[in-house]
Amino acid sequence: MVFLIVDDQDIKIQRISLVIQEAMSPDKPIILSVNNVSQAVFLLQEQSHIDLMILDLNLPVRHGEDVKPLAGLNVIKEITRRPAITRPKYIIGNTAENPIRPEAIRFFEREGWVLISLHLNQSDWEETIANRIQYSKPQTGISILRKIVLLASSPKNLRGLNVGTELRKIEDTIRMATHRDKFTIVSKSGGMYTNLVREIISHKPEILHLSGHGDGEGIAMEDENGNCDYVPLETLESLLKVDGLKTSCIILNTCYSAQQAKSLSLNNLYVIGMTNSTVDNYAESFSQGFYQGIGELTSIPVAFQLGIASLQKSHPHQVTNPQLWFKGNLVN
Repeated sequence: MVFLIVDDQDIKIQRISLVIQEAMSPDKPIILSVNNVSQAVFLLQEQSHIDLMILDLNLPVRHGEDVKPLAGLNVIKEITRRPAITRPKYIIGNTAENPIRPEAIRFFEREGWVLISLHLNQSDWEETIANRIQYSKPQTGISILRKIVLLASSPKNLRGLNVGTELRKIEDTIRMATHRDKFTIVSKSGGMYTNLVREIISHKPEILHLSGHGDGEGIAMEDENGNCDYVPLETLESLLKVDGLKTSCIILNTCYSAQQAKSLSLNNLYVIGMTNSTVDNYAESFSQGFYQGIGELTSIPVAFQLGIASLQKSHPHQVTNPQLWFKGNLVN
């Protein structure tokens, strides 16, 4: 695969190159780099094929000039305006600005590309780039899909939850995503513990989503009669240690699950939990935003922020406060 890094900082080029090399291993990527707009346009005229361009939004227009805000967008404008210029298969834009300028966000959303905040003292941007590479690499044989298992429970002897609606909305969100063909979803309502074990062992999901009641000590699943059967935290931890599992993220869309999320995250997992009680429409709003990000191959932290944004937009006075944990640390 051929990569083009357009950035005016050598240290960023080195870090991005390292991420590319690690994601491509054992294959050897071709990595090209330039540090201003004019060089980027010239190289795209000369190069017949670029798989992924990683473009800094704030660049000098020419060598020796000062950095100009959003000058990187001129590279994309030239690509769309001039047929003779090679159009990369995909573009990831990056900026150190916080917040990112709305006009830049709209520009990338219109094209279906990803725009990330890139700070060298953080690592979530590395995951976004690595994910994009993994799903762009040529596959031999059977295509590798990201597996998501959605399991919802609403025991009949507890307050009824509209968990089926949440699962359907998640499925619809993934089906409308740009990269929907990269995912396979297993969705089950009426979750018993035996169902949970079977789905984890047989499907080995990358993302496990559990929705229903919780009490801070465990998750309310169902027994054979449909009544509440609490699964304690220790049982989940033991289950996740089974050899061969590929789970990297768990969503505990249950009440008072933040401390459970913290404990489970010690197993080198991203885990999302709730600090207090939640209701159906809050859970649905967060899940829709989160899975929009997942469907666009963003990192888990970026998808989490999209979930928070969706929740805040739909319910500006909400009291549910989702938290993202990794290795026992709260991810901001």
